[in-house]
Amino acid sequence: MEDLRAFMDDTVKNEILKYTIYDNLNGGIAKGKYKFEVLIKTLNFENKSNDEVKLIIDEAGLLLNYENCLVTMFAIYKLNGKVFSVNETDDGFEELEKHLLNNETITIYSANIIDGKVVYRYNINSI
Repeated sequence: MEDLRAFMDDTVKNEILKYTIYDNLNGGIAKGKYKFEVLIKTLNFENKSNDEVKLIIDEAGLLLNYENCLVTMFAIYKLNGKVFSVNETDDGFEELEKHLLNNETITIYSANIIDGKVVYRYNINSI
């Protein structure tokens, strides 16, 4: 059992190092090329159905194309030396895109579907 725990710890650690920026200033922010994968992993970890994941990714994918739209692997993360945490919101695509178009940096952690609408857990970063 202890060998399995050590393997799992190394697996998790390796996954974090593969998918995220992790240095003195940043922690838990997905590397640009892995934004989609990190969000999908989070949604799967939260036991979203395949249909929910597809619906969320189809919409969120439009947001993730913005350079100032980041994804975090953790609800609490570090960006440019500051610590942030994401918030539960009822904000949908339009609200997030408005922030992005105003050149604000946002970090998405997860999303839910409520009454047929995708709503996001995210933060507006003041960096």
